[in-house]
Amino acid sequence: NAAIGALILAWVLIVFYLRVRFNEYKYGLAAVVALIHDVMVTLVVVIMFNNMGWVSAEIGLAMIACFLTIIGYSVNDTIVVFDRIRENRIENARNNVDESFRSLINRSLNQTLSRTVLTTVLTLFVVIAQFVVNYDSGSDLEAFAFAMMVGMISGVYSTMYIAAPILIWMDKGDPVEVPDDTRNAEIEGAFDNEAHHLALAGEEAAARKEQ
Repeated sequence: NAAIGALILAWVLIVFYLRVRFNEYKYGLAAVVALIHDVMVTLVVVIMFNNMGWVSAEIGLAMIACFLTIIGYSVNDTIVVFDRIRENRIENARNNVDESFRSLINRSLNQTLSRTVLTTVLTLFVVIAQFVVNYDSGSDLEAFAFAMMVGMISGVYSTMYIAAPILIWMDKGDPVEVPDDTRNAEIEGAFDNEAHHLALAGEEAAARKEQ
């Protein structure tokens, strides 16, 4: 009961944090649905492999700690993608670029995909090494490492194929609130807004045709 309460409390706090971070509940709800998916997938795979005798992975304190770790790791990837979506929406509003929310999410996922894959693969190397060293030892580290491998892989695709589609489904076309302060490229770095560049290219092409 305490473990289930800890998981529920983590999900609730994530919803409120993302509400404050992005000023909308839909980001938090989309992230939590993806996190519930990650935990459930990991739990089912662990139980299945344990029953088959392929892995010694009992549900205990180490496994609960693993579930909480998976939640933290997965929500980090999700927030990176959501933050890029928010930045792209604000940049489009500043430049008066008309882009569908579906196209914007797809562009944001492509922009963050390499970072997500590289981070996950590098972390997986460590987790796989831990699992290999402790395999067939019956220790909690074996169960922890195996569950982490499943949860990390699940977390990568849940961000793209669960959280992002839920955002599209929940989108009501609300106007974007643009911050009053202008963007300082020297401080924040260059921001490559593909939609803005495409719009400018279209305007330049139309001007050349008129000439």
